[in-house]
Amino acid sequence: MNHAFVVEAALAFPHVSIVSVRKLDLFGGAVENCRMEINGNAALRAPQSPKDGRTEARTVLRVSATVLFKNAPPMPGKTIDISPSGLALLGEEQLIPGTECGVRFTAMVQGKIMKVEAVARVVYSICVGITGFRTGFQFTNMDPASKTAITQIIASQPR
Repeated sequence: MNHAFVVEAALAFPHVSIVSVRKLDLFGGAVENCRMEINGNAALRAPQSPKDGRTEARTVLRVSATVLFKNAPPMPGKTIDISPSGLALLGEEQLIPGTECGVRFTAMVQGKIMKVEAVARVVYSICVGITGFRTGFQFTNMDPASKTAITQIIASQPR
């Protein structure tokens, strides 16, 4: 199975229930927001937006990374993909959406080591079987050198 569903909101009325669901592709594809109206055994599925909610395309990047917390030990992980505004990472622990943390990784670009350090917010964290948790991060603060490094990393990756 390549998808996970996250319930974002639910309302129940006497004859109908409305559930807002986010469909996530576990391997980097589209994210789809849906609204399901459930009446008896029937369900109507209406996409809320034709877009996947991302503002920028993601580029595949597979490197070791570290997630840093204020009051907990660091968590190692592996990046899955990256964009100028965020990244997805495979880690050992499920993180709570909204959590602020640091993300740190290095990547090689044309023989040069590029170091990235950023403050990020957890957007989602979903179980992907026995391999761990796929966690999406949105960058909230980053120094200019890290921004430049991300731009160079993305430009160096095959499309």
